[in-house]
Amino acid sequence: MRRVKSKNIKGRAVKSMRCVNSNPKKSKWGQYAPAGGCDEIVYNVDKETTSALCWKCTSRSVSRTGKIHLME
Repeated sequence: MRRVKSKNIKGRAVKSMRCVNSNPKKSKWGQYAPAGGCDEIVYNVDKETTSALCWKCTSRSVSRTGKIHLME
């Protein structure tokens, strides 16, 4: 596993990490991952966080079609 640098923002230790759907087969929410896995980075999560779901996969999970709907 790659080392992740943590930093402090407003007195809180945070880090960046890949979306948990980067490996859909091992993810609890793998059905919402794009084909081939998600490559999004989730920034500024608490340093104790073990996994994070990006905004795109979160959007797919609440959509009826499983697709992202962006406002134009």
